[in-house]
Amino acid sequence: MRVLNEREYHRALTAKLVEEAHEAQLAPLDRLPVELADVLEVLLALARASSLSWDRLAELTEDKRAERAASMTGCFLSNRTTRLGH
Repeated sequence: MRVLNEREYHRALTAKLVEEAHEAQLAPLDRLPVELADVLEVLLALARASSLSWDRLAELTEDKRAERAASMTGCFLSNRTTRLGH
């Protein structure tokens, strides 16, 4: 076992976040809450490692949500957004 430096730790956490998100993606509905809890745990660790508080992360999330709502009226379709009426 060795201690990771800051850069290695961030890389390890982002890789773990992708892994946990993939597990959540594949999880049956009855297992999804547990997998989402794993995603959240890694996300919180990554936020802490980035000196980002939960409150600040929530603010950023709300800001992005408001920006999207103000600039777009659309619906999610596959991996892209399609404007309604087009």
